[in-house]
Amino acid sequence: MKKIICLGMLLVFLCGCKGKQPVQLVGKSLSFVIDLTCYNEQFQCEGNVSKDGVLKLRVLYPEDLADLTLTFEGENVTAEYMGLSYTPDCGKMPVGCAASVLYRLLRQSWQTEQLPKQEKKQLYIEGNDGEYWYRFFFSPVGYPLSFEVPGCGISGVFQNITLIP
Repeated sequence: MKKIICLGMLLVFLCGCKGKQPVQLVGKSLSFVIDLTCYNEQFQCEGNVSKDGVLKLRVLYPEDLADLTLTFEGENVTAEYMGLSYTPDCGKMPVGCAASVLYRLLRQSWQTEQLPKQEKKQLYIEGNDGEYWYRFFFSPVGYPLSFEVPGCGISGVFQNITLIP
């Protein structure tokens, strides 16, 4: 009887631990500040991603673009500036190009089945966004930290990440 109880306790002890769980990447219901770089252009934006996946970015810097707001919803992009609302050609303005790359990478992060890789305590996913290779870094709990798309000179660093209800 003692052997059966000991064997049962040993099985519970060995099987009861879950081990390391995969990290769930967080790409929705976030607010943040992001420093975007598009080649030699620098931008700072305040952004949020709703639980429905709508990205809103408001330019903080440079001052001549301050308060330009870009809204990405699915395949639609809307720009608002000084009371005017229009559909921009994001490829023709550096902040729009960097913002559209950011949106595509965020969408890929919440749609991916791929588990993040780990290198030197950094989690990341990588792949191709159209014709360009990218790497997207995440914190140990799954919050976005930074991304780089070297082929098109675009990168971004997240700050002040907050979950929004």
